[in-house]
Amino acid sequence: MWLNSNDIKEVTDSLNRPGVEPTSVLLDIHKRQISNIMVAAETKQPQPTIDKQTIFAIIPAALIVACLAYLFIASYPRAVFYWGDAIEWYDSIVARRKFIWTGIVIAFVVGVLVNLATTGLN
Repeated sequence: MWLNSNDIKEVTDSLNRPGVEPTSVLLDIHKRQISNIMVAAETKQPQPTIDKQTIFAIIPAALIVACLAYLFIASYPRAVFYWGDAIEWYDSIVARRKFIWTGIVIAFVVGVLVNLATTGLN
């Protein structure tokens, strides 16, 4: 109702007085409500710039960037000689690469779904 306790007390007192028109009381209530809304709007504290939606967007994005950095640094060698002991080594790199790319896709999908959910809940 946007009326504080002092406003409510004064309105109930004016309603209990004999000879008071209800329309004047309603007008008084609306004036008080608008006044209280304006005061609340003027004294409103600034909202923090990081909210849930931003956090849920940053976490998967940071995970994706970290995985991409690891992939390009450690999982894509410049030259590979695919014989001897290098076969097993390179096959492990390819398996790791597939696992990380799967994690990136899953993190991206989860990030989009969580952002949609938090946007829908707000």
